[in-house]
Amino acid sequence: MAYSREWLLECILMKMKSPRLYQHIRINKILALPGKTCLKKSLQHFKSGFGFNKKVFSVLKEKTDSLENSEKHGNLLFDELKLSENLKMDSNGVVQGYVNYGPRSYTR
Repeated sequence: MAYSREWLLECILMKMKSPRLYQHIRINKILALPGKTCLKKSLQHFKSGFGFNKKVFSVLKEKTDSLENSEKHGNLLFDELKLSENLKMDSNGVVQGYVNYGPRSYTR
């Protein structure tokens, strides 16, 4: 069955928000939802903007340029990130909202 890009993105978001509910709807044929393999393949075809926001680092640089070297010590702490709430696809088909942590991330 062929699904539109918009429907596939909606299904990906649904599965991310509640995998158990997605499976329940799919298994009980409440809606015609694509399977896990179809979603994985579809996700590979969506473009996404990965990484950290460069503006944050430019503002940090501006703020620290006036500091003495001894005052420039610190750390960044990311706590309880939840990224799936604001996933959107723009008119060019680019998925906004994903973050790629690069080679330091692990796979499950």
